[in-house]
Amino acid sequence: MLKYCESKGINGDYDSDTILLTDNPILIDKAKKNYDKFFVPTSFISAKKIKRYYTNAQKSDLDVKTSVNKIGEDINLSQFLNSLFWQNIHKGQTFEQNKELYGDICKLAALSGVEIDKAKKEFEVDTGKEIRLLKEKYKIVKLMEDKTTSETVEKNVKPMFFKMITLENGYELSENNYYQYFQTPMDYLQKLTSKFNFNSLRPIKNEVLPFSTIVKRNRDTHFDGYFYQQRDRIIDLIRDTNRELRTLYIDYDTKTKEEKKEIGAQANDLKQDCIEYINNTTIHETTMYLLLLAIDNKDYRDIKRRVLLTLFGTPNKLFYTMIRDNQDKLETLVEDADGSELLYDIRYSRIA
Repeated sequence: MLKYCESKGINGDYDSDTILLTDNPILIDKAKKNYDKFFVPTSFISAKKIKRYYTNAQKSDLDVKTSVNKIGEDINLSQFLNSLFWQNIHKGQTFEQNKELYGDICKLAALSGVEIDKAKKEFEVDTGKEIRLLKEKYKIVKLMEDKTTSETVEKNVKPMFFKMITLENGYELSENNYYQYFQTPMDYLQKLTSKFNFNSLRPIKNEVLPFSTIVKRNRDTHFDGYFYQQRDRIIDLIRDTNRELRTLYIDYDTKTKEEKKEIGAQANDLKQDCIEYINNTTIHETTMYLLLLAIDNKDYRDIKRRVLLTLFGTPNKLFYTMIRDNQDKLETLVEDADGSELLYDIRYSRIA
């Protein structure tokens, strides 16, 4: 017998806490095998309960204190250490040999609770420092030859499923990382899903529309060289801003709180200077059109995010008028016994 139980909140909604009840002898035997080794991580980190008031000063103070949250970094490192733990066990090492590693995994579990509760309590622990120490402690390096320079470089070894997660979340892969399969459940799953042809389940392929499809164009516009030059000046400015921002954040994790605060202020000034320069520039409609087209061009992939953030940050009406209005009529679903749409066994009709 297998039965799933989910905890139910006050409002009747189910949250993500799930347990499995079973009388399957194989599963029970495996659970008992290591039952006395894996304890529930419990945090004994001292915290001070903060009484707050609904004022602008209090909200601002809380916003500053919770602006940098390490929960994602903490969980990613925890997943890496868990992968390393099971890799070691697969190689024949004992639990006792990995007891320190398991203790550090538990430490990360406690630290995740600290990050979650930061809005309610103040803790006497520097989560960022603890994470940095653990990263350095369990860093796995692979020496490889750089194909362009023929020099030997160090790359950080990561489980293969980290590569999939990075790409699925829309990020580019770091050249400093080397991905390989670990003997860990997540990579077992990654191997299985890699073999499966998901396209066979998608007879209708939904292509992502290029940004340029929603940009208006005046058909009478002539693309003179001046407009390309003006576009390139703006792109060069944004590239320079990106370069200065990257330089500013070098070794950011090693900085003190005051230094980080100063870096944040300098970064905001750089971004604002870029926005004000563009806002004070008389941009022709053709230049704006060429600038928005560059977002889809792979040669400008490094600045497309900053282009959008900068243009959205300027009170330049031209940018907004260049975006096509959505001509599709919004439809509403109305419950109808004879309706064509079936959702959760209830019939609906579409009303424009």
